[in-house]
Amino acid sequence: VALSFCGVTLRGQKPLPAAYPRELKTLGDRLRKRRLDLGLTQGQLAARLGVDETTINNWERNRTTPARRMLPRVLLFIDHAPRR
Repeated sequence: VALSFCGVTLRGQKPLPAAYPRELKTLGDRLRKRRLDLGLTQGQLAARLGVDETTINNWERNRTTPARRMLPRVLLFIDHAPRR
């Protein structure tokens, strides 16, 4: 924000959305963080991963976890390389 009448420019980090996870403890937290960082809706992410929007919501709320067959796509989305 520039205050042109006094020559002052204010700079600061925007506050994070309320939905943004404060701690990354679960796969759901990491999924939500990555989705929000990319500016995607749950519906857009669901379309990318080939699942229902409700599924994304359940994963992010840690109600359910991705099926084993979905893990490679989910891990690729969150940019997580599994340890060997």
